[in-house]
Order: sequence, then structure tokens, then C-alpha cells
Amino acid sequence: MHGVTHKSPVAHSIAYRPDVDGLRAIAILAVLLFHCGFSSFSGGFIGVDVFFVISGFLITSLILTDLRNGTFSFSRFYGRRIRRLLPALLVTVLLSLFVASLILTPEDFVDAAKSGGLATISLSNFYFAKSASYFDTSAQSKPFLHMWSLSLEEQFYLFWPTTLFLLHRWESKWVTPALIIIGIPIGIAISQFWIIKNPNHAYFLLHTRGFQFLMGAACVWASRLEIRSKALGHSIWVAGLAMILVPTFAFSEATPFPGVAAAVPSLGTMLLIWQGQRPPIRGVLAHRWMVWFGRISYSTYLVHWPIIVFWLYLSIDAPSMSEKFVLLLLSVAAGQLLDSLVAQRFRYAKSERTRRWRFPAVQVSLIGLIGVICWATIATSGMPARFSLVPSVAKYRDESLFPFLRDYGDGIVHIGSGGNARVLIFGDSMAQNYIPAILQLDGIRNARVDIVSRGGCVLAKDAVLVNYGAPDRACVRMRDYLYGIQDQYDLVIWSQNWLGYGTTLRWEDDKHELTSAFEGVPTFSGWRDGIARTLEHFAVRAKRIVVIGPAVTVDNVNPILQRIGPSTDIRSIAAELASMRVSSSVGREPIAKGIRDLLTSLPNTLYIDPRAIICKDEQRCRLSEGGVSYFLDSLHNTSAAIPMLRAGLENAGLRL
Repeated sequence: MHGVTHKSPVAHSIAYRPDVDGLRAIAILAVLLFHCGFSSFSGGFIGVDVFFVISGFLITSLILTDLRNGTFSFSRFYGRRIRRLLPALLVTVLLSLFVASLILTPEDFVDAAKSGGLATISLSNFYFAKSASYFDTSAQSKPFLHMWSLSLEEQFYLFWPTTLFLLHRWESKWVTPALIIIGIPIGIAISQFWIIKNPNHAYFLLHTRGFQFLMGAACVWASRLEIRSKALGHSIWVAGLAMILVPTFAFSEATPFPGVAAAVPSLGTMLLIWQGQRPPIRGVLAHRWMVWFGRISYSTYLVHWPIIVFWLYLSIDAPSMSEKFVLLLLSVAAGQLLDSLVAQRFRYAKSERTRRWRFPAVQVSLIGLIGVICWATIATSGMPARFSLVPSVAKYRDESLFPFLRDYGDGIVHIGSGGNARVLIFGDSMAQNYIPAILQLDGIRNARVDIVSRGGCVLAKDAVLVNYGAPDRACVRMRDYLYGIQDQYDLVIWSQNWLGYGTTLRWEDDKHELTSAFEGVPTFSGWRDGIARTLEHFAVRAKRIVVIGPAVTVDNVNPILQRIGPSTDIRSIAAELASMRVSSSVGREPIAKGIRDLLTSLPNTLYIDPRAIICKDEQRCRLSEGGVSYFLDSLHNTSAAIPMLRAGLENAGLRL
């Protein structure tokens, strides 16, 4: 190859690379700018991908060097990993749990306890893969979300040393690099496929991220190829830097990721590692400020997200530009403190006794303490007794909750055992929205009530929800249970989020083939046949059927209503309520009219329009009262709205 030579194979020892620390500085800065909310850095999450490649390179270099020198030891390898990574992580988790106990709601505190506990044993990525998207708004209530990447790295460390150890015993020195080179495109293909199959799994799990560690491992062999041409070497370095910087600005949460997109900054990192020691460009990444920032990058990464989460959790408004810079500086300062006071002391302990006995004892004690805290938090459902210290906040929070989930929850619920009257209520969270008020109505409060409901589940006859390309099996099972009921009812009540499910709702025919209900936007024509079949099914099983129509959509509902914790400033919330407005949803009225007209043509049916309950006319809508919101979000009502809903449903004719 013109301009390329192979370095001597004896140059296999791993030496300190200050430019790699500089590369870490770029990675952590990208992540910080993204997480602090600087909109220009919408793709800053690719900093994590840079870290993955660096880890693959350094770990592979370290293991291969020890294998060639005959000094490799599994116990020594994992001992170094534990000393370097675990102490700072444990301290971060412990301190974050303490702050979480002062700030988070019981629900979010339970979530933090689960994810924080799993982070200490390197399994948090599995938890997040099942619970929420990395880019979901709920991510801002998860102080340990960022630790998914650390769990992923530890999982890589579990099998990679053994793999290299076994491959090293093979006589051929080219088997390992050949398998790595083959594995990279296969890994990218798997990752790209999994984006379609399940984006959450693709983002958080090792089988879709492993190729990035392999790309780092490939740098070990690429570094033996010496580029003689300075111009070519500099061009490669600049191209690598561009492949990191351009995605940092150009990518966003809408970018399908990881897959091919993640391969771009990963390849850029490879090129920078390959040419990073070339003078004079070595001085850029190896500058003392870059090296300093890179050396505290791990500690900064650990502390930055809890700081941001807790700040945002207590904030009424989105952070201003000055607040974003404050968050950035706080993260770096806290990272420096954690590195100096914890990470360095554990990693570079001088005493053999301290290294072998005292520090391990401290770490085991911390793990035990964290385990007890997490267990107690989960066992008590988030320690709600914390609110007894702030009774005014406790009262305000209770008035602002979504009452059905507080009192019951998703699934099949049976209420009441006396009386002969039977009532069935089914649907998604919009059915749940009205149930607390319905249960207070005369006649119904003494009836036997069966509830079949789940948030995000359409329970129309023959309805199937398709998420990530696969049917929602839990929802299908609930649907089948509902339509398997043979009991007779005096009253059946049904409601759905009629304005949702534009891309996910399908109708199932007799041959179990699925047809899309809508072309992206919900319409009555897409709902019509499913509603008609549902009404036909229950017409022979119920004396009366009530359908509650599309909900009123409200704008400017402050998200802090969903995160009222012990330290929340409830006076600031009350001041924000005046900005709420009823949205003029274009699609609502045609769907409402279609359902109303359909029910009008059928006997023993009643249509209830939620707008008539909320609004007296076009201008006057009851969205709050006495400084307490009637809306938890744009659709769902709070506990405070129950009296209003009860009166409105009663006036609309809902009764046994």
C-alpha cells in the first residue's frame, strides 16, 4: 500500500496515550452539552459511542499485552476494573438516592431504587430497555438512566477477556483480527435490523452495541499501520474528527440509532485513535486541559445526569441559557471532586493492605447499604411517609394525582359484592379517567362493578395494537378476556383515547390478518367498523351502553404536576395554571360527531361529550380551581376534578 508501512510486531506494549484522554474530553463534552439542553448539540449523545470505541481499544490492548508477556490474570484484570470503576459509581448511587428521597415522588423514587440498585450490579441497561426510551420525556425523572452505558461496558468486560484468552491460544496471529473485522459489519447489520424490531432494545443492549467495542479492538491492529505521508495522515485525522463533530450537530432523537448512524462517530473515533499520536496534531488532543478533562470524564459522566435530573425535577420552567451553563459547570466541578476524593484514592492506594482488605470491605459495605435502601424503598412503594413532614405538599399532591392508578391500577378489577346491579367499564386510560367519578354516582356506588382497562390499550372488538412491528400481546390477552365474558350487565361504559393510535391500531379479520385502521391520523371512518362491532357484541349482554367521546385537549399543562415531591414549590405551580388553554383539535369534532350519530341510531345507548362537562361554552372551560389543576397532562384529569366530572356525568344522563 502506497505510503503505508507495518510497524514492528515487537511494539505491542501499551503505553499511556494522552491523546486518548483528549478524545475522552471531546466525548464527555458532547454528552454534557446535549444533556444540559444546548439545542445546537442535538446529537451529543454520540459521545457515549466514542467512549465505547475507546474502551474496546484500551481493554483489548491491555489484555493482549498481558497475554503476550505471559502475565495475564483474570483476577488481576477484574480487580483493576473494580478499583477503577466501582467506588465512584457506588458513591454516586448512594448520594443520589439520598437526594432522591428529598425530591422524587414515591413512583419515581421506586423507579430510581430499582435502576440504581441494578446499576451497582451492571444490569440497569436491561431495566431501561424494558421501561422507557432514552429520549422520552420521562427520562428526565430517572437519575440513573445514564448508567445503562456503564452496565453495557461491564457486560462486555465479562466475556471479552475470556474470548481473547481462548483466541490467543490459537497459533495463528491473524485469527483474532480476522474475526473482529468480520464481526463489525455483522454487528452493524444486527443493530440496524433491531432498530426496526425494537428501538429500545437496539439502543440499550449489548448485541446491538457490540460492534462499537469491536471497532475499538480493531484499532489495536490498525495502529500497526504507519502512514508515511504527513498529508494523508493529517487528512485521516481531520476526517475522523469531522465524523464525530458533524453527528454531534446533525443527529437528533429522530435519528434511527444505533445501527449505521452509530457507525459514523465510531469510525471517526477509530481514525483519531489510529492517527492520534502523529505530530503536530498530537498536541491538539494531548493538550494539558484536554487531558485533565479526559481524566475526570468518568467521574463527570457519573454525576452530571443526577445533577441535571434533580435540577429539572424541581424547576417549573425549562432551564434558561445561563442555567444550562450553571449545570455544565456544576457537573464538571462535581466530577473533579468525585475523581479526587473517591476514584483516585481507591485506584491508586499505596498500601497493599488497604488495596486488598480495607477498600474491598468499604465497597461491600456500600453495596449492602445501597441494597437495603433500594429494598426499603421498593417495599414501602417509595416511602410515602416522607410527605408527612410537609402536609401542605402532601394535600396538594393528592389533589393532583391521577386517582384511578393511585387507587387501583391497570388490569382487571372487581369492585363491590352486594346488590344485584352489574356494571362493566372498559377501555384505556381515558376510561380510567372517569371511573373514580362514575363510582360515586347514585346506583353505581352500590353496584357490582367489573373494570377491564390498561393505559395505551384499545379494547374495541377485533382491535390489535402493533408496537415496534409486533402485536401488543398483553393488550390482545386483555381484549380476549373482555370478549370472553358471558355475564349480563345492567350498564356497560366504554371510553378510549379516540384521538390516539394513529399509526399503531389494526383491525383483525377472521383469518387473523391485520389491516391498518388509519393512514397516520385517527378518523371516524377508521374507528367506525370497530365501534359498530363492539356495540353489536354488548347489545345482547347489556341493558344499556354508554360511550364517552373524545377528551378535551388542554395546552400548557406544566409537567411538574406529574412530579410533585416533598421539596416541590407548590406556590409556583398555582401561579402557572392561568396559562392553560383548551386546544382547538381539528380531528376531535368529526370523530365526536361520528360516534354520537352512530349511537343515536341504536336503542339503549348514550353518548357523553366530555367537552360539555368541562366547558360551559366556547370561551369558559373549567381547567383549575383554587390554585389546583383539573388536568394532570393534556388529556387526563386530577383527583381535584372528580366532583366536576361526577356532576357532569350525572347531568349527561349516566345512571343505572
